[in-house]
Amino acid sequence: MKEQSIFTNLNFMNKKMIENLVKNGDTVVDATLGNGHDALFLGKLIGPEGKLLGFDIQNLAVKKSSKRMKDEGISNYSFINESHDKIDQYIDEASAIVFNLGYLPGASREITTRGTTTLEAIKKSVKILKKPGLISIMFYTGHPGGTEEMDMVLSYVKELDKKEFDVLEFKHINGIKTAPFLLIIYKKGE
Repeated sequence: MKEQSIFTNLNFMNKKMIENLVKNGDTVVDATLGNGHDALFLGKLIGPEGKLLGFDIQNLAVKKSSKRMKDEGISNYSFINESHDKIDQYIDEASAIVFNLGYLPGASREITTRGTTTLEAIKKSVKILKKPGLISIMFYTGHPGGTEEMDMVLSYVKELDKKEFDVLEFKHINGIKTAPFLLIIYKKGE
């Protein structure tokens, strides 16, 4: 078994930050369903009183994620076969919003998240995020357009008001150029 360090395992760090914020009964969003791993994690955190909303442009992702939830007995979710930039049409407030940018693992690498829609989704997410609240963005840049998408998002988040938001970046300094990295946008509490 491979050793996993909390200092190098970005998914572990991401989940710990979300766990420290999300409570039973909260409303949360998986903005890029993929294979449903984050949706399942969020669904367990919020319990039966919470609400989980999920988005993906691929119907395959919606089906896989729905099956994962049903297999685990979680029913308080709504998954939408739609782009994440439509988030504000479906929800007014969330305590956590999770993005995994790139392509659906195990499917076509031609279908990916795009900078323009991702940036719009993040701008809308910042507005609907509760205080305190957290947006988690895992960047996978090893696909066409991945670096441009990352640059667009980073340019935007660098300008967020530091009185209202903390923006944190976690990455492997000595990793390969396309190694994934995690960005956290924390909306400060009242």
